[in-house]
Amino acid sequence: MITLLIIGSFHALYLSIIVIAKRNKVTPDYLLSAFLFIIFIVFATLYSSFKNNNPDLQLYLIDISILLAPLFFLYIKTITDPDYKFKWQYLIHFIPYIISSSYYEYIFNTLPITEIDWLVTDSRDFFKKPIHYVFFQLLEHAIIPFYLVWSYILLKRHKKEIIKRYSFYKGVDYKWLKKFVLIFGSIWLTTNGFMLLNANFLFIDEGEIILLGFSISTILIFYLGYLGLKQNAVFSREGITKKTPSDSGKIESPKTEVKKKYKEKYKKTGLSKDDAINYKTQLLYYVKEKKPYLNSTVSLNIIAQDFGIASHHLSQVINDQFGDNFYDFINKYRVEEFKTRIEKSEHKQYNLLSLALECGFNSKSAFNRVFKKLTDQTPSEYIKYIEQNT
Repeated sequence: MITLLIIGSFHALYLSIIVIAKRNKVTPDYLLSAFLFIIFIVFATLYSSFKNNNPDLQLYLIDISILLAPLFFLYIKTITDPDYKFKWQYLIHFIPYIISSSYYEYIFNTLPITEIDWLVTDSRDFFKKPIHYVFFQLLEHAIIPFYLVWSYILLKRHKKEIIKRYSFYKGVDYKWLKKFVLIFGSIWLTTNGFMLLNANFLFIDEGEIILLGFSISTILIFYLGYLGLKQNAVFSREGITKKTPSDSGKIESPKTEVKKKYKEKYKKTGLSKDDAINYKTQLLYYVKEKKPYLNSTVSLNIIAQDFGIASHHLSQVINDQFGDNFYDFINKYRVEEFKTRIEKSEHKQYNLLSLALECGFNSKSAFNRVFKKLTDQTPSEYIKYIEQNT
């Protein structure tokens, strides 16, 4: 297991350097790099503790762990919050680390070695130890699950935000991060559960439990580093306009024209009913002419830029005038496109997946799920029905 610690330590350092060396870095990259670098320090400290038979270093290990939790939380916050902007208030998350770090520094500079060893190694008399030491120990045990739960809540909220802005889930739903949070939480609970039992029954050396927990975590380092390196902040990409299958240039209805005064007038307020109706008419014309839904990665922001309207106004029009979120709005057109092609017997020339991809879906599973949701039929059932009635 010591070997796993060494591997995990250098791998975390390597990934930290790779992430910070990325081109076009955004805030989440800096936070992920810092998180991985702190993990490198944690693993290196634990290794030194066992290698030199110096359990006193575990105090620093506890201290650093209090730093890891808010770093990971802020990483998730920056990649899931479309309106994220750095605020000085966020530094409050690091106050526990600053206080605990000062406290442990005080311990090392004032207490004799024998007393420090007693604090660190004797788990049986835990509640007989100084109240401030017990407090920081309990803080370390509480702060990690607190931030893990908070992070998971952010990821759940992010899924709701996706349907307002995207017409697909793949690559933007952060399923891998949810798994990471759940697996890490499971390892944390298991390790601390064993430590709690061990404090009462002393069936194994506590250091071995800690070593086992961190050694298993090495696998998570590979997982987080690899996928984190590939993952960009979802909402930071929204401003990149992608071409739709039709001609370039904005489509404007002959009856209504999107004017700049609307953007300025309603920049910070909702649209009036009349303007919303006008935008609805023009949006229907735009979608019919340009078919942006054929672009499998189309987003609310892409259409808003091409259409010439603020994204939050476009979202309001879709919600209020069509009774849909952006995800359902776009996918309804994709399903109708698929139906049209089936009626033209294109499924006899191409397989269903090819047709689905041509209609804007980006995977077979997404296509089947959406089609079933909107029609109460599977694609095969629908084709069978059409063939029997033509």
